[in-house]
Amino acid sequence: MADTATSREREPILKRPRKPSIGRRQLGVLPVAMITYFNVSGGPWGSEPIISSCGPLIGILAVSIFPWIWCLPTALLFAELFSAFPTDSSFCTWVGLAFGRPMGFHVGYWSWVGGVIDNAIYPCLIVDSRSSPSPFGIKFAARVSIAILFMVPTLFSIKIVGRTMLVLAIIVAMPFVVLVVVAIPQVNPSNWLVVSEDRNWVNLISVLYWNYSGFDAAGAYAGEIVDPKRTYPRAMVLTVILIALTYLIPFVAITGVDKPHYATWVDGSYTSIALGVGGMWLCGWVVVSNFFGNLGLYMAEMTKDGFQLAGMADSGLAPSFFALLRDDEAHGSSNGTALITLDLALGCRAAACIQPDVVQRPTYYCRMRSSWTSSNGSTVA
Repeated sequence: MADTATSREREPILKRPRKPSIGRRQLGVLPVAMITYFNVSGGPWGSEPIISSCGPLIGILAVSIFPWIWCLPTALLFAELFSAFPTDSSFCTWVGLAFGRPMGFHVGYWSWVGGVIDNAIYPCLIVDSRSSPSPFGIKFAARVSIAILFMVPTLFSIKIVGRTMLVLAIIVAMPFVVLVVVAIPQVNPSNWLVVSEDRNWVNLISVLYWNYSGFDAAGAYAGEIVDPKRTYPRAMVLTVILIALTYLIPFVAITGVDKPHYATWVDGSYTSIALGVGGMWLCGWVVVSNFFGNLGLYMAEMTKDGFQLAGMADSGLAPSFFALLRDDEAHGSSNGTALITLDLALGCRAAACIQPDVVQRPTYYCRMRSSWTSSNGSTVA
């Protein structure tokens, strides 16, 4: 009995993940930063309520301070943990070792399920926001077609995904750079000092946390990182800087112009802002860049989900065949093609039943907060 108890005590909580081959480690600082950028942000969209919640002054101060008191410490914390456990699905590994195998499984499982469902939302949003009412079959076919189109770049190596993300980031940033340039001559500095009389602090904090969350996703493909101890900290710092500038610079310009009035800004108002500042041509450019932003978000989440499931299989948290489907040992490559195909299939099934206007994250949470505020007798814009 004593020998049995001793042997059980010596059993590892998790299987020791396979050490990635040198050929598998393909990502340097810039590709990791670009993929993480789209896991966290992907562009200024969705940040508009930061200004409308409490006014330009508080909103600008919030995006100036929040990245450095919250994002940077969090990102560096993850960088340290991912460097200590440089295997795919790194966060499942260290959570499992710290809190036990069940907790490691739950972290990985719910993160994967949430990611797959989240990815089904992007094709829905694109199709539903750009098409007239049509039969469900036609709409479903359009959603699946968009999902397949977005999947194509991820069928190659993760290194190509990283390079694609850099191109997408430039495409997404270009219309906002022009928006800032066009807005500068129209700026009235006094607009920056305005504070809303009806301040919604709950909405402000919620949107801030949402728009700066997602750094943990960089651990899903830790086994693909070249020299993790050097790469991760640099990539995380670069990502924080890029995201901080993504929100701050456009805010300074568009709040100075205040077209339309900041109190009317909601999730997605950048199109109307571009229309007011630069006209229809700039509005159309922002709409087009939104498509590429959604592509980047989709690819980043798909990459994360594929490598995460493979890493869970390496650690014994998922069936082992998921890990076998990932690797091409003969060519020294690791691209997660089979896993991403599985993710896509599940995402397409989810797309058939999800209503984007309910599940869309910022809108959904804003509605919940608005309902709660209304029930407590406050005025809701």
